[in-house]
Amino acid sequence: MEDLEENSTLVEKEPAVIKFAFRGLRKLDNEKWAATCRYCNNVLTDKYRTTSAFTRYISVITLVILMHN
Repeated sequence: MEDLEENSTLVEKEPAVIKFAFRGLRKLDNEKWAATCRYCNNVLTDKYRTTSAFTRYISVITLVILMHN
């Protein structure tokens, strides 16, 4: 996430889906934002004010966690 910090700003109000499974939501520019997964530390990006990539990623991570338990 260090690379993101140079050219980004922290987003104050995180959507619930991002708050649930991600941390450090940052606005990269007018068109993108990024956050780090709490479970695997991967950084995801999506269009600003869109959460579809984050939601899809949570579905995949949930399946992986369930398969390993």
